[in-house]
Amino acid sequence: MIKLQRMNLVDNFTERLFSGAPSGVIRMQLRELSALKGKQLEALDRIRSFPLKGRLRAEVLDAFGGDAAIIDRLEGRHFLVKAIAEARRANRREMAVDLALSCFYYTDMKAVSVTELRRNFSRIIKEVANGQVFKITRRGKVVVLLIPYCKEFGISPDTKAVHNE
Repeated sequence: MIKLQRMNLVDNFTERLFSGAPSGVIRMQLRELSALKGKQLEALDRIRSFPLKGRLRAEVLDAFGGDAAIIDRLEGRHFLVKAIAEARRANRREMAVDLALSCFYYTDMKAVSVTELRRNFSRIIKEVANGQVFKITRRGKVVVLLIPYCKEFGISPDTKAVHNE
């Protein structure tokens, strides 16, 4: 019963502030929020818009032990989702794709080496399919981001665009 209530709170929060987001962003959001408990979920349930200000921001920060990282990620994703919707309305598909991909920078990325990726490929692919993002490193430097496929992003193996930092 408690797990169902937690999922309802998470679903309501995600629908309220991230409706219309690409499914990859929604999966990422649900995965991160599903780990929250009691006081944290209650604090998120009071959020109606971003950016958080004043007393509400202080209450949410208190619920998260003063750690602003989750608030920063939620706000960042929220504003990117709004920008994606605007780009879609303006028929600017490439901009919408770029913005959607940047949502992945607002998540906790796990870092694994190329060697570890080879050894645990099946497990890592399952995690990616469930919304986890991985930084793949070679000799300590990030060489690849491994992100979930999302048809709304318009990215497939035949996509010609290459994104460089």
